Amino acid sequence: MDQEEAVKARAHESTIRELLRRPEWNPAKLSREIFAKIAEEEHQFSKYFSLKDIPSQKSAKAIRDGLDKIAAGKSVGRDLHSRLEYFLNRSSREIYNIHAKHYREAHMREYEPQSYYLQSAFGGTNEGSYERAKAVSGHYSLYRPHYLDLELDRVMVCALKIDADSAHVAAELHYKYAHELNSQELYHYTLTGEYVALPNLGRDLINLSHKARLGEEYSHTPTGNQFLYVDQVHKDPVGRVISLSGIGLSAIGAEPATAWPFVATKNNSEVPEPTVLSINDDAMPQALIRYLTRGVVKWRSDSF
Repeated sequence: MDQEEAVKARAHESTIRELLRRPEWNPAKLSREIFAKIAEEEHQFSKYFSLKDIPSQKSAKAIRDGLDKIAAGKSVGRDLHSRLEYFLNRSSREIYNIHAKHYREAHMREYEPQSYYLQSAFGGTNEGSYERAKAVSGHYSLYRPHYLDLELDRVMVCALKIDADSAHVAAELHYKYAHELNSQELYHYTLTGEYVALPNLGRDLINLSHKARLGEEYSHTPTGNQFLYVDQVHKDPVGRVISLSGIGLSAIGAEPATAWPFVATKNNSEVPEPTVLSINDDAMPQALIRYLTRGVVKWRSDSF
């Protein structure tokens, strides 16, 4: 069984188990429904298998036996999975939607295991996650307190990209700033990862890690991760996403972890350029300051 077949099999079995937990269904009734649907449209299904040479009692019993196995958490063969796929995709809209939900979850578990387990660990569900990620997809200017400032004197402006059209919902965060002792020496680096939506909680996660690219320098931060917890998605009056805000957590090298607030404003026309702004700079949106004064956890030795 290849990777895609494994995804489909997991989705079929999860759907059947959900249906069998409902009072209106039981293995006998569901097996009859499956057989009747296939027999009714057998001519359309002949490319998978034919019922012509299979006595109806034997075929229905094979389906019933298979459903009993699935209910007991056991695996079944490809022939039954072919029948289940046909039935689940051509049955009622309600059953189709249940199957689609389990297929998306199985696909994420197989192809994006890190995102799947993050979503599960935080109590999230897969239903509606792609639609939510699609709504936030785009380019953002992400504002966060400067990593060396104990007070909010400077703000780092990073370029955040969320791409819901990638194989998984990819995310990138690009930093660019001058060395503290040599303003001519620029550091710039990109963290890459994924955007994990938690639509049932109204929250989202952005899980990022360092990945070297040609021309990027980050010798002072050789390894590490940043984890952004999006606790608010702000929308305009017509429902379009305009900004994200929340808390970021950095775990860089051997230093203690740091935490800081952020707010990211969406750019509809161009990719933002990373920079550093003074809190009093004319280019600094003053409306964002209230998001950036929630408090920080610093790693400098004189702060603990």
